[in-house]
Amino acid sequence: MLASGIPEGAHRVELYRRSETQTGYTQFLGYDFEGGTLLPPPLPAPHRIEFVGDSQPAGFGIEGVGPDCPGPDWAAQYENFHRSLSARLGEILDADLSEGEVITAHHHHDDVRHEAREIPHAPLADFTAAVRGLVATFRAHSPQAYVFLALSPSVSDEAPATTMSRTNLKVAFDAIASEHAAAGDGRLYSVAPPVAAESELTGCDGHGSPAYHERVAQQLAVMVKARTGW
Repeated sequence: MLASGIPEGAHRVELYRRSETQTGYTQFLGYDFEGGTLLPPPLPAPHRIEFVGDSQPAGFGIEGVGPDCPGPDWAAQYENFHRSLSARLGEILDADLSEGEVITAHHHHDDVRHEAREIPHAPLADFTAAVRGLVATFRAHSPQAYVFLALSPSVSDEAPATTMSRTNLKVAFDAIASEHAAAGDGRLYSVAPPVAAESELTGCDGHGSPAYHERVAQQLAVMVKARTGW
């Protein structure tokens, strides 16, 4: 039962999935309106955003607390994409949102704070080449889209310092943005919201808290607006 005892008139029902695809399938079989009439859907938003990232922008662990969260289902009950920085950015910019997930050797899903101790990192040249290829795919599909290579605030140079993860990611993103600018592509940018404080990474397995997601969404919105005029 979604609602009961509501007054006559138009009402809006929003359906979204909270968790990522590794937790299984979601099947939608339709609504029973009990005599009501299905109206046309709202008009599309004036803008569209595709957010390609990892577990942080997907809202993993956002409603959990601590280094570990119980459950055999990837802590799905603590995930809420609707509260993620991706969804919030779409709301702030009045944009329809879709999201894809990309995992690289620079990120490990299980613990964003200690990823460097879990798996080896790709050399800078290899990572740069991988991002360059991903950007080329974006451009092939959307030649006129604005593209933002956003450095995740949860990536730092501290875990461990020998990998210089944040510095290397920024070097790669800046280099690719410069390459595109030199080639006449003025709609690709490298942006870097400030690194997260430990107090912001209190969700499951070191993922961001609701305050973290709100902070990053607000900062990204400023960066996007300044370059797109939205």
